[in-house]
Amino acid sequence: MISIRPTTPLGFNNQLDLSQLSDEQKALEIKNLNLFYGDKQALSDISMVIPKGQVTAFIGPSGCGKSTLLRCINRMNDLVDTCKINGEINLNGNNIYDTNVDVAALRRRIGMVFQRPNPFPKTIYENVVYGLRIMGEKNPRVLNEIVEESLKSAALWDEVKDRLDESALRLSGGQQQRLVIARAIAIQPEVLLLDEPTSALDPISTLTIEELINHLKKKFTVVIVTHNMQQAARVSDQTAFMYMGKLIEYSDTNSLFTTPVKKQTEDYITGRYG
Repeated sequence: MISIRPTTPLGFNNQLDLSQLSDEQKALEIKNLNLFYGDKQALSDISMVIPKGQVTAFIGPSGCGKSTLLRCINRMNDLVDTCKINGEINLNGNNIYDTNVDVAALRRRIGMVFQRPNPFPKTIYENVVYGLRIMGEKNPRVLNEIVEESLKSAALWDEVKDRLDESALRLSGGQQQRLVIARAIAIQPEVLLLDEPTSALDPISTLTIEELINHLKKKFTVVIVTHNMQQAARVSDQTAFMYMGKLIEYSDTNSLFTTPVKKQTEDYITGRYG
């Protein structure tokens, strides 16, 4: 089975009973979620609870629906014309798919970082404050404080503090990804979504991002999609295994990787398929 690195989640035991969480402990609750691209069903009856202050990983083979599910959490799939969704995703008890939901405001509450770093062709400073400026923040003192705090939280401040006016495009790939994380957390989202955030990075940058994820869960709920099972084992507190658009098994990471309940899960994590 996969080697597990012990973690100490904020406010929880490692053997968390997801079915017994109070409303205050739930960051997200997904209920009977189905998604279709035209006539093709991509997600089938997904139900799960994602706890606050922890890292939840989605694993599974390519095309299993894990990134599609992640994009449902901040309604990125709304941008696909043929996409139809039914079911619920509740953020603090409110369904994000209700017709009266302001999607732009929702995405400020649920930040997202993509597979490849995507800094804007602006300075390092302007990348971090981009969302704040959209929200109307103009006070230079406030902006300066948030830039420093966000870059420190993203483990990047010491590397860039003397060149904030340089183009973000001059940073290395690993630095760019940490800058994108700083940009995402500058507006203080409740949930941070990471879609394979290290797949385009070298091993050293990957390790830095993994250490950063463990730090970020002290302030944010983190949901990560990864193809790398070892990475899921290292960084996550809960792991969901998906296959062909279905949630096969979901439990605390230690249990899923060492004593999976479903044979399909065991076959996948031991390399029999995938």
